[in-house]
Amino acid sequence: MSAPLPKVTAVITRQRLIEMALEARKGALEAKQYSAAVAATKEIGILSGIRIERSERGMPGEFDELERMSAGELRAFVEKMLAQAAIGEPSPSDSCH
Repeated sequence: MSAPLPKVTAVITRQRLIEMALEARKGALEAKQYSAAVAATKEIGILSGIRIERSERGMPGEFDELERMSAGELRAFVEKMLAQAAIGEPSPSDSCH
């Protein structure tokens, strides 16, 4: 019977990820791999919170109605969605298109 393996715990921090990306960027620049250096630079920006990546989720035009709402209409819509979420009702975006 073999001995049990020791428990190994790895902690990855944001700072360590930034350090790793900096190392990758340095290596990419030394190798004249500029697109890799740019990718590492973007990752550093994301990890540091300077660069925020946003993407729209949903079907094209799905949010058009929300953009046309007044502040009051939007507030009422959000309150309705929060109430539905609290009682477990599906939201409109949960339905199949």
